[in-house]
Amino acid sequence: MTTDFGGVKKDVSILIERSNGTQHQALVTTIEQPNTVNCEWFEQDDIKGKGVSLNMVFKLNPHLMPKNFKPQNLKSEADNMSRKSVMITSGSRLKKENKIPLAVRRAEPSSRSESRLPTAKSTSLSKNRRTELITKKEPTVRNIDKIESERIERRENQAKMRYQRDQIKAKHDINDAQWEFAEMIEDWRDENPSRPPHHKRMEHKINVCVRKRPLNKKETKNKETDVVTRSGDLLYVHQPMTKVDLTKYLENMPFRFDYVFDLEDDNRKVYEYTAKPLVESIFRGSRATCFAYGQTGSGKTHTMGGEFSGKNQNCSNGIYAFAAEDVFKKLRQPMYQHLKLTVSFFEIYANKVFDLLNGSQRLRILEDKQGKIRVVGLVDQVVETVDDVINVLREGSRCRTSGQTSANSNSSRSHAVFQLSLLTPGRKAHEERTHGMFSLIDLAGNERGADTMSSDRITRQEGADINKSLLALKECIRAMGKDALHVPFRGSTLTKVLRDSFIGEDSKTCMIATLSPGFSSCENTINTLRYADRVKGLSVNEKRDLEDLMEEITLEENTEEDSCLDMLATQNADQFTPQMLAITKAQDEQQTAEDNAMTAINESTPAFLDALSKWQEYWESVASDKNADVQEILRECETDFDNLEAAIKNMRKLAKVAFEKAENVDAVLAGNNEPKPAQKSSKPRGGINRRLK
Repeated sequence: MTTDFGGVKKDVSILIERSNGTQHQALVTTIEQPNTVNCEWFEQDDIKGKGVSLNMVFKLNPHLMPKNFKPQNLKSEADNMSRKSVMITSGSRLKKENKIPLAVRRAEPSSRSESRLPTAKSTSLSKNRRTELITKKEPTVRNIDKIESERIERRENQAKMRYQRDQIKAKHDINDAQWEFAEMIEDWRDENPSRPPHHKRMEHKINVCVRKRPLNKKETKNKETDVVTRSGDLLYVHQPMTKVDLTKYLENMPFRFDYVFDLEDDNRKVYEYTAKPLVESIFRGSRATCFAYGQTGSGKTHTMGGEFSGKNQNCSNGIYAFAAEDVFKKLRQPMYQHLKLTVSFFEIYANKVFDLLNGSQRLRILEDKQGKIRVVGLVDQVVETVDDVINVLREGSRCRTSGQTSANSNSSRSHAVFQLSLLTPGRKAHEERTHGMFSLIDLAGNERGADTMSSDRITRQEGADINKSLLALKECIRAMGKDALHVPFRGSTLTKVLRDSFIGEDSKTCMIATLSPGFSSCENTINTLRYADRVKGLSVNEKRDLEDLMEEITLEENTEEDSCLDMLATQNADQFTPQMLAITKAQDEQQTAEDNAMTAINESTPAFLDALSKWQEYWESVASDKNADVQEILRECETDFDNLEAAIKNMRKLAKVAFEKAENVDAVLAGNNEPKPAQKSSKPRGGINRRLK
């Protein structure tokens, strides 16, 4: 009698039960009368097979059972084999078209993992059996069995570890490539619960604080992990590391600063502990400076200028506006009613200064006979209310230079300087002198050279200018904290403008380091913290020795600007590379040559205009007077020709030098020229006597 197998046919996927109780899908290969179904499946890159009784198939797959089926009490040859799984030889492997689809094989990952885990009972019985056999065997055989038992135990442990790893991975997003580091960071935070900060206002010459922003939309979309943790007054950066054997681990780097602000701290709270004490100092006649430093896209403009809503900025809730609000509150007091407040807003881009309140008009930085730095042509606008200040900020922010970088689509590519100046009447009529000044600076985002090497020429040149000015700023703050005899303010245009804030006895500085907490910004975050840590770590008064003094004296060997650059390169070798030094020097030479050429043109223009005016008069006299002495007029013109020819020759020479310097910059940026090492001057050091007097 032929058995009706219903829906069980060749190449049909059915659910079977293994001898250890696990169930999974298998593919029917043959059907044997009266009630045996042979099937095969994949397991650990091998093909296994088994004969299953028809009763068991219909029990597990009731949808394949025919309507008139009745359980039969027939025993086939497959039943007598106790239904054990067997390996399929290479000759009887499944065909490619008969393989179980990937989706089906992924359906039961936990069951496959569990199938590799033997039960405690079977493990103990097998170990006892192996122990009895080892005592009766030869030493060589016993060693082989020992190796095999160790292999089995090792594989069991590996299977358990894989199972645990799969369980942990299942808690994270399938697209999170750094889920292992995320799990390590979570474990570290569980073991080291964070403590609340103890913020209190402190009076220091230099204050350094750190602010961490939330993950932005791009970082959240990319499933990035937050690698920055605040605990009390400490800040930890969890740097992902990988050993030579590809083992992953974390390096938890601690940093300590005056103030540490986390995600829940808004601009108002940051202002209360950073810039507000400096507002009070300028009414005592001090020069105060507050600047935001950090990677592009880390929240500097958000902190200084105000919060963003899309591309629109609310200028009323930034440190600029908060400082102006407190200044007006102080001005209402009777003891300060004689003071007047003016504001100025300018940017420094590519070592050039542009007035943001005068249509980005270029300004010149000059030094007067008293040795003070003057920004020629800068507009100082008188303001009466906070709304006037906010309008000034909006007008200036629209003119600020921005560009696209790898980290930020709308990155500020210039240093924005917003100054609040308190003026008091002078001794003479209509004369005013500065009582105090507060400079609030939104620095351009610092970038690693490796991040800009694939960019165009302009972006690389911008990056070199930005990094040079940031390093010069750091050295100036360090020198101010040590009360050094020499402050290298000539190292960049930014430090030239802020010179009075560095050399004054009552000068105060506050630095706000902004951090990007994402996994992709980890290296930039560490660089920012090291920059801030070095500024604060050397801000205490230390004993000066002869070696420090000789280091400052060597700055006078060549010109002071070149010495400042050499000092930056020497003290910041890890950030100020020889290539960056060569680019910076080439750019400075180009700018000097261009300024010389334009100065010559500007100085020669009146002579040309006077000559043209004279020639016009000569022509009119000749046209109206028939007896005019034309020969005498031509001699006068010839004298003008000689003078103008000399001026043209000089301008042409200076323009040629500027063209050559521009070509040198292009060559250095392209990497065609190796930067020449700085040579020490053979001149005797003549500055030591002047300094020791």
